[in-house]
Amino acid sequence: MPVSKKFWEGLRAQLESARPVTHRKMFGGIGLYCGGPVFGIVDNDHLFFKVDSESVAPYDEAGSDMWMYDPAVGPIPKYREVPRFVLADPDTLGKWIDAAAAAAIRLDSEKKPKRKVPRAQ
Repeated sequence: MPVSKKFWEGLRAQLESARPVTHRKMFGGIGLYCGGPVFGIVDNDHLFFKVDSESVAPYDEAGSDMWMYDPAVGPIPKYREVPRFVLADPDTLGKWIDAAAAAAIRLDSEKKPKRKVPRAQ
């Protein structure tokens, strides 16, 4: 999941021009946040946003690839590559960030609650 310094610096400026995005390094890549759960991943100098059934259509229309962290596991459908034309316009990028952040919240709310194990007394 390496991300080159040059790619990240340019991408970071584009993201910050669209929305107040925060980030955290993870597994050699970068996780992106906008006030909630992770909505995007930067991996191998590519940007991927989280999608769900409500937000995936524009990615399909653009022919966006799914993120593949490990070829042995295969593609991960809930992350799609952000088309380059989106990065060219801060307003468009902001709308795609909003949609990805909303998808992240919806997907996070669908997770099964962790089962609490009773403590031994």
